[in-house]
Amino acid sequence: NLMWADVDFRNGTIFVRKSKIGASRHVPLSNRLRNALKGLPRRLGCDYVFTGKPTIGKTGKPFSAVRTSFRNACEAAKIEGFRFHDLRHTAASHMAMAGVPLNTVGDILGHRTSAMTERYSHLTPEHKKLAVEMLPEWGAMKESGNILVTK
Repeated sequence: NLMWADVDFRNGTIFVRKSKIGASRHVPLSNRLRNALKGLPRRLGCDYVFTGKPTIGKTGKPFSAVRTSFRNACEAAKIEGFRFHDLRHTAASHMAMAGVPLNTVGDILGHRTSAMTERYSHLTPEHKKLAVEMLPEWGAMKESGNILVTK
C-alpha cells in the first residue's frame, strides 16, 4: 500500500502510515532503494508505488499479490524454505553483523521491545568465528602486562 506521497526522496525516508502494530513511523531509505524507486514507472491516475495491471477507466489499485510474486521468484531461483517475512530477519541480522546498535535496528524495523529485535537478529557462524578471532594474542598481552584475569 505504499503511496508515492509517502516517499520523501529529498529527506531520504518512507512514511509508513499504518504498521503491523497500528503505529505510523518514518523509515530511512538506503541509496540503493532510493535509486530503485526512482527507476519505477509512475502510472497516471494511480497514487500507489506498486500497482497491479491497470484497468482502463479506473484508478489504479495497489498491488496485492506480493507474497505470490515472491514465492514465484523463489521457485524460479530454486530457493526453498524462504518466506517473505524472512527478509526482515535477514535485514536485521546483516545490520547487527555490520555493527549497527540493536536499538537502531529495532527502530528501523519498528519493534517496541529490544527482545523482539534480538529474536530477529541472528549472527552467522562466520560472524561468530570472526568475533573470537578478534581476541588478542594472550602471549603478547602477558608480555605487555595488560592481562585482565577474572574469577
